[in-house]
Amino acid sequence: GRKSKGYIKGTPATPMEIFGDEPFQIKNKFPYIDVAVCEKRTTGIERLLTEENVPEVILLDDAYQHRALKPTVSIVLVDYNRPIFKDHLMPLGKLRDLPERIKAADIVIVSKCPTYLDAWEKGKWTEALKIRKDQHIFFTTIGYDHSQAIFPEGDPRYLYTQRLILFSGIANDKPLRNYLSGDYKIIRHFDFPDHHKFTKADIYSINSAARAFPTSVVMTTEKDCQRIRDCKTVPDNLKQRMFYAPIKVNFFSEQEQESFANVLNSYLK
Repeated sequence: GRKSKGYIKGTPATPMEIFGDEPFQIKNKFPYIDVAVCEKRTTGIERLLTEENVPEVILLDDAYQHRALKPTVSIVLVDYNRPIFKDHLMPLGKLRDLPERIKAADIVIVSKCPTYLDAWEKGKWTEALKIRKDQHIFFTTIGYDHSQAIFPEGDPRYLYTQRLILFSGIANDKPLRNYLSGDYKIIRHFDFPDHHKFTKADIYSINSAARAFPTSVVMTTEKDCQRIRDCKTVPDNLKQRMFYAPIKVNFFSEQEQESFANVLNSYLK
C-alpha cells in the first residue's frame, strides 16, 4: 500500500504512505529490528547486506513464490479459515502459488485456528496438507492484549462500557469481532477495504455513530490505528473514545512454542 518505489529502510519517523502500513506497524511495534521494503526481493537483500549493521537473519514476508530466492528455511502459513486444499489459483481462487508447492516448505503453520483444536483435527490437517515426515507442522491462534488508547487524550473509563463501535480496514476482522463480542455488544460495525485510507467522510460517519451512542467505546485494529493518527479531521471528543486492540499470535502450549523455536534454530545454525 505504499506510495513509493525502490529500496527504503524505515525508521519510526518514516511516513506510513512512503513505507507501507504493515512495515510501518512492524517497525513501530519492534523498533530494535531493521525493516526495509523493496519490490525486487533480491535487490532488497543485496542492499541490506551493504548496510553498516549487516543483519544476521533476513526474514521475508510473502516471498514463497519468488523463485529467484533460495532461502535457508521456508515457512508457509496456511489460514485455518482458507485451507489451500479447498482453494484454487487466481483468478478462480485466492492462491498465488500452486497448492502442491507446499511440499517444498520446511515448516508449515496453520494460523488463525479456533482457540481449541484437538489432536484429531490437527491430524486431519496434517493428512490433508500431505505433510511429509521430514516436514514440521505447527498450529497457532490469534490473541489480543489489553486495549490501548490511539491518542494521548484517550480516556480509559470508556473501556468499561458495554457498548462498542468497531471500524476496520483489514482483509478479515472476524477474529477481532469474536474477541470483542465476549466483553461488548457491537452496536455499529464499519468494515472498510484492506489498506483503506480513512477520509473526512469516514471520520464523520464514525463520529455520528459515536454521538448516537454517547457512552460507547470506539475500537479498531492495531494496523488501522496509525492511519487514524494521521487523520487531521478527528474531533477531540472522539479521540477520547478511540482505542485499538494490539494483536499477538499464540501457540497452543509452551511446549509447542519451544518446539517451533528449536526447529527454527536447527535450520539457522
